[in-house]
Amino acid sequence: MDKIKILEKVKNHAEQVKKFIQPYNAQHIMTVLIGSQNYGLDSENSDIDTYSFIAPSLLDLMTGKEPLSKEYEVEDGKCVVKDIRLAFNLLRKPSPNSVECFVSKYKYYEPIYESTLKYFLETETVLRLLVHANFKNMLNAIAGTAFGLHGRNMTEGKKYSHCLRLEEMMARYLNWNISPFLYLDLNEKTLLRARAAKFEESNLTNEYMKEQCDTIVEILTDKAQLFIPSEVQKMYEGYSLAIIDSFEQALFDKYLELNGYKKE
Repeated sequence: MDKIKILEKVKNHAEQVKKFIQPYNAQHIMTVLIGSQNYGLDSENSDIDTYSFIAPSLLDLMTGKEPLSKEYEVEDGKCVVKDIRLAFNLLRKPSPNSVECFVSKYKYYEPIYESTLKYFLETETVLRLLVHANFKNMLNAIAGTAFGLHGRNMTEGKKYSHCLRLEEMMARYLNWNISPFLYLDLNEKTLLRARAAKFEESNLTNEYMKEQCDTIVEILTDKAQLFIPSEVQKMYEGYSLAIIDSFEQALFDKYLELNGYKKE
């Protein structure tokens, strides 16, 4: 599926979400793509799955009502709708899914929040810091995600494809010279292997692919367990937390302004 068509579908999901959240008097902030299209592992028939982040009503915010987190069936797929306050928790304890939400190339911004979102999510140096608040948590989450694939009801080819993707994501996440916009990309060789396995175009046996999955999970687990952040990485984690705080404050200020409260 080409990029323009994917972006159109992401925007369409956002428009559907706006209708779903009307009873909550909530505001749509942004919708992002998650899933196979981010990795080049989709087909023309692949579902479009998204996350939408929303701002609660001022009443819900002031009364401390529990943040909304709900999954909706939408055209061509599903959309997980989350209160934006939960997004910052995801950033402070990053995982493959949360990082994917913020580095995906397929995002639709609500126009009133667009300038703020573009600064934090499309400025490379800022985005890099935004997703590196906790190296150890991210690596453990990658290893845990890979390990958890074994319990899912999918073919060994699909599991192998996912494991290849996670292995490369870990390598890119740890390489500070790689742009965060490339964290979800696969190199050509890995992409070909992953696609062949996922779409059963490979002559590899399920037994062999299971062995390869086990090997990758073992490698990822060892890397996660043995990883000790360097002093430089610890410094970056500190900067990252500051950037997340700044992002949260910038969106909150905009939210208050839209609700009639201007910062002096």
